[in-house]
Amino acid sequence: MLREIWNKYNVSTVFVLPLFWDITINVVSSIKGGLIIPFVQLAIEYGLENTYLYRNNRFDGNLYLKFNRDYFCSNKHLTTSPYYSICDLLVDCKYFKSIEIIDNKIIVGLSIPDRFLADILIVENSIYSKLSPNYKEEIKLKQASVPITPNKLAMYISTKNLGYSISTKNPRIKTELEKELSIRINKENEFYERFSGKKEDFML
Repeated sequence: MLREIWNKYNVSTVFVLPLFWDITINVVSSIKGGLIIPFVQLAIEYGLENTYLYRNNRFDGNLYLKFNRDYFCSNKHLTTSPYYSICDLLVDCKYFKSIEIIDNKIIVGLSIPDRFLADILIVENSIYSKLSPNYKEEIKLKQASVPITPNKLAMYISTKNLGYSISTKNPRIKTELEKELSIRINKENEFYERFSGKKEDFML
């Protein structure tokens, strides 16, 4: 599963997108005994295809989210939220910066809080274990359980608390990565792929 995440999503999806966890702080699952749906999980369920830290080769303080247009404005009835779609939820959130339609995709810009900009440089340098304690705490899942939703990658990211687990070098992540890659990983190494500016750049 880690390999699938690695191949499908950018580094910023794992380490930067969870910063916006409080967007869904009041969004609970429509399943009986409803639990809060983590933001990353909900975004993927509603068509998130990838995230981009750069726009035209530069970082402008925003994270750009690319959504499948077919799901972005739909209601999949996964939550009891008064918002009809993730479009409504994002446009009304405190981080909202911009929304565009480009190449038939929806691109939403979310403003990264200034207090975390130094940590963004650490992400760019691929030294995830050196992220500040405050940053690690911010991307840590704030609940013991998450609701079951259809997308298996979304579920995996949430249940593994992936960005936090990698940044804290959780031994279970190391074991799983070694198994998937059939290699031995030195404990001094980072437990995820290196940041790639090319993969993180949304070009117009």
